[in-house]
Formats: sequence, structure tokens, C-alpha cells
Amino acid sequence: MLGAHCKAGQLDHATQLFDKMPERNSVSWNTMISALARNGYERKALEVYCMMISDRFEPTHITFASVLSACGGLRGMEFGRGCHGLAVKCGFDKNVYVGNALLSMYVKCSCGGDAIKIFADLPEHNEVSFTAMISGLVDIDQVQEAFDMFKFMQRSGFMIDSILLSSFLKVCAKSDIPNFLFDDQINAWETSNVQGKQVHSLAIKLGFENDLRLCNSLLDMYAKNKDMASAEVIFQGLPEASIVSWNIMIGGFGKDGYATDVVVGSALINMYSKCGDIDGARLYFDMMPCKNTIT
Repeated sequence: MLGAHCKAGQLDHATQLFDKMPERNSVSWNTMISALARNGYERKALEVYCMMISDRFEPTHITFASVLSACGGLRGMEFGRGCHGLAVKCGFDKNVYVGNALLSMYVKCSCGGDAIKIFADLPEHNEVSFTAMISGLVDIDQVQEAFDMFKFMQRSGFMIDSILLSSFLKVCAKSDIPNFLFDDQINAWETSNVQGKQVHSLAIKLGFENDLRLCNSLLDMYAKNKDMASAEVIFQGLPEASIVSWNIMIGGFGKDGYATDVVVGSALINMYSKCGDIDGARLYFDMMPCKNTIT
């Protein structure tokens, strides 16, 4: 019953049922902690974990993975380090699930060096390990380490997914990134837009051209690099544009100075109208110095 409520996301019912249980076991503790951490109730997950320890229940690898995930979400470095120490004491620090949660927690807390050390000490890696490391390092602007990890992932024979490519597109949207070499798949990275185009080519090669999340990352990269022509090609090729897609295009055209162009202005007004944003459409209409019968 507890598990059913948790799987359905009914955390209020699950918490009430958990609180009324006359006896709890490791399964019920882990089910509750995992559900809370997974659904954004990180602080409550840590409270239940402390209750579990207070009741002298032995935490498992599932417990540690969930609690460390909650610590990462809260940027709770001090609590996370304490949990890390207990995981070592219990012999779970080499477990791949706990290890992945540890390195994810450390990068979210801007401790890339600690995460890299944990990654190196893991007896085995998987796609989750690499994705957590690379995405996390990109987020905290440790670009050199992220690219080194990416090359190591390639050499290790792991598949590249759209999430990783989306992470690198965040870097390509910046103007101050260094040049790196990618083994076999990407050559020298010269400028932000050239680098982004190379990631774009790799995405097509790997069959991700219709992945909406990746396409939105490409739109964002091209818009930030003021290449709205390339952004428009991607946008027009989307099977179905999301609100995020529309907002990126509207913002990109506006920032790139196209808002005063009567043709582009008409397109922007049309975009806003389709999004149901009449105020936005009116704003762009008022900004246009030249109007025609279409606008």
C-alpha cells in the first residue's frame, strides 16, 4: 500500500500511512525516503532518514543513494559529507548507485575535485556515472574537466546520449570557452558557433535530430550566438514546437535586433498569438516603426 501511494506520487497519503505504521522495516523506510527525495521533498527525506538512524535501522545502498540525492538538491554539503562517511563505514561507498549519487551530490555542491576523485575510485562506471559527472562539471563551469571526461567516456566505449549533448551546448552558448579536441567525432573547437554546429552535426549523426530537448538546446545556442537563420531552420523542422521552443525564438529575434523588421516582426507577433500571449504580441507591434496590413 505504501509503495503504491509513492509510485502514484501521492506523498500526503503515503506519509499518513507511514506515520500510522505500528512497525516499520528497511523496505518501508527506504520506500518513504526514496519517494520524498525523488518528488522534491528533500528536507523531509533527510528528516525521515534521521528518524531511521535514530530507530537503529541499518541503512542500505538504496538509503544512501536517496539521501545523497536529497543532499545534492539542497546543496547540503555538510550533511552529505556525514552521509558519505557513514556509507564508507557501512561498506557501500564502492557501490555504483551510491557512487553515482555521491559524485552527483559533490558536483551540485560545486566540489568538482571531490566528484572526480570519487569517480576515479569507483570499481566500475556506467552511463549514469559519466552523465552525472559531465553535466555537473559543465554546470559549475569546469569545462576542461568536462571535456576530458567526455573523451574518456568515448575511449571507454559508452554511448553518447542527447542529455550529454545538451550539456555541451550550454558551453557552446558561451563566448569564452577554450579549444579542445574530440576523439574521432569532433575536431578542433574554434568559436562558440562553430563548436555548436559540430555538436549539431554529431547529434544528427547519432539520430537525435528530432529530440525536442536537444533541439531546444540547439535553438538556445544558436540564438545566444546570434545565428537566428540556423535557429529558424531547426525550429521549422520541429515536429511540434513547445512553449520553450517558441520563447527561445521570440527572445532570440528580439535580442538580435530583428524586432523592428516588418517581416520578422509579423512572424514574432504570430508566434506570440499562437502562444496565447496577446500582451507580448501587442508589445512587439508597438515596437515596430514600420507596419503593414499583415501586422
